[in-house]
Amino acid sequence: MDIALNVVHYEDFVEDYVKNVKAQYQHNTEELISELGAYILENPDSFQQIRILNDCTVDGIAKFFTFVGYQGDEGIQVFYIGMTDE
Repeated sequence: MDIALNVVHYEDFVEDYVKNVKAQYQHNTEELISELGAYILENPDSFQQIRILNDCTVDGIAKFFTFVGYQGDEGIQVFYIGMTDE
């Protein structure tokens, strides 16, 4: 199920993703966020991560792209927290 989400710091996610994931392994970032939305809707007060295997990264170190979702007064809010090495 694809979900449209407004992600705070989305531009930072795109920059981190493009800079750290080899071009041949990159997916459409809007589609990734849409798929992530289904998980966040099921568990709105949680952290979610996109994991990229080491073979797919520029520096050969696996990466986690971390998001937090929570239920606010205006619905579900999603924030990109950042990227870390595994």
